Amino acid sequence: MTSPAGTKLCCWNRGSRPLLAYAAGPPAQRLRAVDLFPRGSFQRRAAHAGIRLLARLGLDARGEIADLPADGLLSMADLSDLLDELRQGGATPAEWLVTWPARPERRRLYLVFRDAATGRIGVVKIGAGEFNRAQFGNETAFLRQLDGGRHPFAIPSVLFMRELDDGRSILALGGFPSRLRPTSRFRAARWSAQAIGHLQSMGPTGIAHGDLGPGNMLVDDNGGLFLFDWENASATAPPRVDEVGFWLSLRQARALRHPRHLAAEMRRHFHSVPDQDLLAALEFLRARDNLAAAKILEAWR
Repeated sequence: MTSPAGTKLCCWNRGSRPLLAYAAGPPAQRLRAVDLFPRGSFQRRAAHAGIRLLARLGLDARGEIADLPADGLLSMADLSDLLDELRQGGATPAEWLVTWPARPERRRLYLVFRDAATGRIGVVKIGAGEFNRAQFGNETAFLRQLDGGRHPFAIPSVLFMRELDDGRSILALGGFPSRLRPTSRFRAARWSAQAIGHLQSMGPTGIAHGDLGPGNMLVDDNGGLFLFDWENASATAPPRVDEVGFWLSLRQARALRHPRHLAAEMRRHFHSVPDQDLLAALEFLRARDNLAAAKILEAWR
């Protein structure tokens, strides 16, 4: 994946998981990468700092670099076109990073950019196939529905969504906080209760976020909640989906290691909720690739 100028997308990996990806080329052409991992450990932050230092010194070619496995989703020409379109929309993306989900079979990449004029961050999702097209379309519809309303949280703005002839879909989102600050578990729990109550009050059936958890919450620039990743939002979700999903998000590791114990704990915690409502919520979450919900359902039965 090399451009005429010799620039190519490269990635540093740790095992099969990405640490950092960026454009490798002459130092004058290199763009800095936005750190996507605010929850990262000290070791991860140290690795990022070391990679950035090597890149600035032009020594990164000696390290553990592999070509980005973009699988045809993103070429250097695509990247150039996307950055040009973002600039035409008023953004000046001076920093960017390319990464991909923990499950590469989803056939998706992310381009994350920082607007040099405002300091705020945006995300471009690039995916192939019907799954990604439907997810991006659903997120676009719900964000536009929520846009302009009075909410106890901030949300991304939709810059554009389009489908390409080769089966790829692109969704560009802006307005992320200028600092990617994660929430504490305590604050996330308080904010989740506010967000759930607000969403349930919207319209005759209410709205479910569909993937509510601290991982999809950030502290916005005013110190409030920034709630993102609305791909699984639904106005027809079973009751309690967001409550169950948030509860599981705080116990992800235990759900994967000891699902039977956690299933029993869930029954005790939601003792006033009928089993059929809990099972319906878990089925909704499992259908949207929630691994913890899938494990709990297996143990439940």
